[in-house]
Amino acid sequence: MLPLCISVGFAQSNLATPRSAHAATLLNTGKVLVTGGVDENGQTLASAELYDPSNKTSTPTASMTMAREHHTSTLLADGTVLIAGGDQARTALNTAEIYNPVTGKFTATSQMRRPHTKFTATLLKNGEVLIVGGPVAELWDPKLAKFVGTTTEPNAARKDQAAVLLQNGTVLITGGYVANVPQATAEIYSPGPGSFTLLSSQMTIPRVLHAVTLLSNGDVVVTGGFSGTSPHDQVDLYEHAGQKFIAAGHMVFHRASHRQVLTSSGDVLIMGGTTLEGGILSADELYNPSTKQSSTVGSMTENRAGHTATLLPSGSTYVAGGITGGETLQSAEVINPNNSSFTPVGDMNHARALHTDTLLKNGTVLVTGGGDNAVVVATAEVFNPGTNSFSEVGSMTDARQSHTASLLQSGLVLVAGGKGAAHNDIASAEL
Repeated sequence: MLPLCISVGFAQSNLATPRSAHAATLLNTGKVLVTGGVDENGQTLASAELYDPSNKTSTPTASMTMAREHHTSTLLADGTVLIAGGDQARTALNTAEIYNPVTGKFTATSQMRRPHTKFTATLLKNGEVLIVGGPVAELWDPKLAKFVGTTTEPNAARKDQAAVLLQNGTVLITGGYVANVPQATAEIYSPGPGSFTLLSSQMTIPRVLHAVTLLSNGDVVVTGGFSGTSPHDQVDLYEHAGQKFIAAGHMVFHRASHRQVLTSSGDVLIMGGTTLEGGILSADELYNPSTKQSSTVGSMTENRAGHTATLLPSGSTYVAGGITGGETLQSAEVINPNNSSFTPVGDMNHARALHTDTLLKNGTVLVTGGGDNAVVVATAEVFNPGTNSFSEVGSMTDARQSHTASLLQSGLVLVAGGKGAAHNDIASAEL
């Protein structure tokens, strides 16, 4: 039986204020804290509200101490929420505050050492939060209730880099731009000493917009990316035991902005992306870390980049939608990891891009909203891997794209915010 959100359709509730570039965090109470962002007039917001999925209502809570957008919102171990950084009227912020769900209030806390916007905030195993972006990194220390510096700073002020949490709790950071120059360097953040260590070993080539995948043995596969105007086909393997990169063969195709997933067999499935001369790839491949060989696994039925790729409980990968040659795609397909073959599963009921796919607890996939060229849609449908078919499940109350879809503990899916039919910020949320 399908979950409640499917069988009864969507139920609407309105956020108190239209907003985008906001943050949303699921609290331990089951409610969702929505903070800040910008309204449709471009005004940065300080307001916050709580969405309660049990009664489908949104209730204003106290406002933040500052208006902010593009900030982070991190649920801490004690159930409070750390709100940090962001920007206000294009000015980056170094302020932070704590939301207490018990009192429903925000309290200003210590400032970060420098402003951060569009950065990363990672909850570490020790309960600290690592802030990384630009030349300075810092930690939120919940015991001291303040930001402290890491023992060392990042060795480079990177952007468009890749990062992956390793099995030992350290973080591997690779490549990216430094002063607009692509890098081959990499570094490790170690939570114990609180330090960044520049690795003596470098990737075999500089990389930006590359892909990284953690293997079950703790090593990391690094593929593709740019270092100039054309994508690469080189593969590097990061050997965690020796903290070194080794050349690990080539992909069949040059790729950047591609996607890859670790399959149940231990191979890395590499899909789509852009290739030489800016073309969009339909051909996919399977990389074997043991043999360091990559082989084609057939082509997707459509050239696509920026598509969705969802690993299903069966081990198959569901690929849908996206754009090719300026056309929004309606097609979908599934790759079988046993024989590396793509099987078309028919078309979605509507072409979509900038939509959301949510894997539900029963193994089906909920597809909501998105845009078909310039038209934003309100439709929703469910992909059933058992029958390889799509079923329409009615429409959302509001057409939306660039929205969020969050699977709640109850099994409901909360769809919120985004851009509406007139490409305006919308305030509605629905289940």
